[in-house]
Amino acid sequence: QTIATVINWSTHPESLEDENELVSSDFPHWIRQKVEAELGGTAVYFSGDLGAAEIVGDTCVGNADPHGEDGSNEFDTRANLGVPRTQKIGELVGSAVVEMLAGAEPIAVDHLEVATVSYHIAGTNETFQFGNQIGILDLDPVKFDVANCPSGTQICAPVEQHAISLENAAGEPLVQMVTAPGEIFPELFYGVEEHGRSDCPEANTGQPFEPSIRNEMAAPHRWLIGLSPDHYGYIVPGYDYYAPVALGSESNDVCRGQSYDPNFPSRRVPSHYHESLALGVDAAVATNCYALRLLGREDVVAANAACVRLFGLAD
Repeated sequence: QTIATVINWSTHPESLEDENELVSSDFPHWIRQKVEAELGGTAVYFSGDLGAAEIVGDTCVGNADPHGEDGSNEFDTRANLGVPRTQKIGELVGSAVVEMLAGAEPIAVDHLEVATVSYHIAGTNETFQFGNQIGILDLDPVKFDVANCPSGTQICAPVEQHAISLENAAGEPLVQMVTAPGEIFPELFYGVEEHGRSDCPEANTGQPFEPSIRNEMAAPHRWLIGLSPDHYGYIVPGYDYYAPVALGSESNDVCRGQSYDPNFPSRRVPSHYHESLALGVDAAVATNCYALRLLGREDVVAANAACVRLFGLAD
């Protein structure tokens, strides 16, 4: 019998959008409900690498990729962003989980390995600092002591990361899971150099690419669990990080307003909203480089320019 089903999907649970005034778990509720009804046991949902991955995107609504045979996409409309639509999304994803598990081969897990690291990220977000000064954030002065970060740091955030490995009797990893302390951009997991944005080369800030987390995992099943155990906003890769120019503002992209794809002209490069809710540029390199250390890939860390800068390693 099923004891539990653990689900990992990389999309913001925000299908009800900003006009919704209800408090809920959005589509994960119906994912869990569908899976438990079909398989029994308890369904547990984890968000993955969901930075900038929306179920309804402000730049895409009205012109998203077609999914229907007639070229339509029933979810690509703001006409009805209510609960019935959210329920259908969850049930579709839940059905996909059930279908995948029906054809999955079982694996024999002999033991569990967990590696943990604790460190601090030097933040540069002036909005976060201001919020702390006026009491909105109310950060613990001991845990967030700026003395734990380089001089001049505006906000010093304590971080904890984990790497979980399910292994066979020979000690070979069958499933590996790495946590990220926020809404990490997908290219940081899959590899910035291979999967970063290509629409605007001149927008590249020149920051060295962070190493891929997924490429350095050894197990056939590789997960990224985002927003765990800390919730530190967006984790934006350095090559695409544009810090806000003023308190509460969003920086403009070099190619703002440019179309990503001529086939979808309504999709245009927006301003850099995500950085306004990010600790700072070091969050990405810290997340990835510490993840690799948890995975035992010190060789990759030592050869990566971004990690070398973070850790002060000799070339």
